[in-house]
Amino acid sequence: MFFKHLYNKKNSSSWIIFKQLRELVFALVHNNFSRENGTIWIQPHFPSRKSTIYQIARHLKLNLVTQPFTNTRVGIHFHDSTLHDPVSFPDKIQVINKNIYDISKIKVDEIHQIVFGYNTIIDPTSHHGLCVSKSNENAMHDGQILNCPLNQIADGKIYQIIIDNQEENLFVDYRVCVMKSDIVTAYKKYKTKELRFTNDTCKANIINTDLLPENVQKNIILFCQKMKADFCELDVLKDNKSGKWYIIDLNKTPYGPPASLSKKDKKKAVEILSNGFSKIFLSQ
Repeated sequence: MFFKHLYNKKNSSSWIIFKQLRELVFALVHNNFSRENGTIWIQPHFPSRKSTIYQIARHLKLNLVTQPFTNTRVGIHFHDSTLHDPVSFPDKIQVINKNIYDISKIKVDEIHQIVFGYNTIIDPTSHHGLCVSKSNENAMHDGQILNCPLNQIADGKIYQIIIDNQEENLFVDYRVCVMKSDIVTAYKKYKTKELRFTNDTCKANIINTDLLPENVQKNIILFCQKMKADFCELDVLKDNKSGKWYIIDLNKTPYGPPASLSKKDKKKAVEILSNGFSKIFLSQ
């Protein structure tokens, strides 16, 4: 009976079968047939072991299932794409991120303008000076610095101001983890010039969230609420010249903690995330 709920016929591939068999073994080991432990319902995409939610589930000893089970404690709309159509869910289950359908850079910039009062996107045909060209799709990591004005705008691209986030010889991104109205934790990620617009880092550390100014923290929470994101991670940059803070990406299916954290800090980060998830989503 348990295996029936683990297996989703809509995703009947060997990949899914392997993932669900692994979940079944985990359930047997940790007695997740019982109501005391439980399951997290994941739809429509099954997360990688590198994903944040997978590591949280493992730490809390909760199984990930692809159909609601009798002891399902919470659901997550885990849709690993930039845009998708609205979907419906049963009212009896709390489903995280069920109302967020658009995490494109254009959408992020639009909400950023509303919340912060300024934005990043420029018109490259009239702008004079340098800009960054990126795909409007999420997680492409294809940023290029161009000299404007340009003769034309490329399909599927957006053009942004260059944010001066350099510290000595490295570039700094803040990765901010948000659950509902709480900033649960944050990382400071360092990149070389070659890695500046990629997802790779040369080092990272966990930071005290108080290092983010109070007004920035409030705006981050308001931004997530307007994006309708219950559980996400944001890429946040501070511009050295203006002192302004910018949210440049929202990830609703985050991977982490960052690979360049120490083993000790990775364990600490998973504990912090798991405690936050339990308090915010499982204690209701």
